Amino acid sequence: MKKFLVILMVLGIAGYALAQDTGSQVVTMNVAQAIELTVPSNLSWGDLAPGSNESPAQVVNVKSNALYDLSIKNFNGASLPDSVALKPWKYDTEADTFFIAGGYIDNTTQFKGGDVASYTNITTENQAILTEASATDDTGTDTNVYYSLSVGWGDERLTGANQAYAIKMTFYAVHSVL
Repeated sequence: MKKFLVILMVLGIAGYALAQDTGSQVVTMNVAQAIELTVPSNLSWGDLAPGSNESPAQVVNVKSNALYDLSIKNFNGASLPDSVALKPWKYDTEADTFFIAGGYIDNTTQFKGGDVASYTNITTENQAILTEASATDDTGTDTNVYYSLSVGWGDERLTGANQAYAIKMTFYAVHSVL
C-alpha cells in the first residue's frame, strides 16, 4: 500500500507540472523629450545709485534631455504705454500691479549671461541667452544672468508704501530645432 501511495503522489506532482504554460512579452519604450526651467522668483535689487548698476547673478537652471535654447524677454504687459513699456515702471509690490499713472526710470534694463557677453537691452521679443546648449545631467545646467540699469539724477525716489520700480522678465527654455 505504501508503494501505491508514493506512486500516486509522484504522478500527481508530474501531472501538475504538465498543466503549466508560459508566455513571453517584449516591452519597448522611449524617453519623452523633457525640459524643466527654474528661475529665481523675484529680485529685490535695493536702492540703486545714480550711474550704472549691476545686479547680483541670477542663477537660471535648465534640465533638458536634448539640445535647448534659453531666452529672455520683458513682460511688463499690455497695460503700459509702448513708449515706456521697456523701462522699470512704478509698481505696487503688495497688489502686484503697475501704477499706470506712475513714473518710470528713464533707461531700459539690460542683461548679459550665457552666450551674451556684453549688456544688451531687454525687449518684448525673445532674446537668446543660450543657443543649442547641450543636454544636461540630472542636476541641470546653471546659467548666470546679470541685469544692468543706468539711473539718472532726474529719476525720482519712490517713498510711498509698497512702492518700487519694477520690470517683469519672462524666461523661456525650449528644445532646439535642428
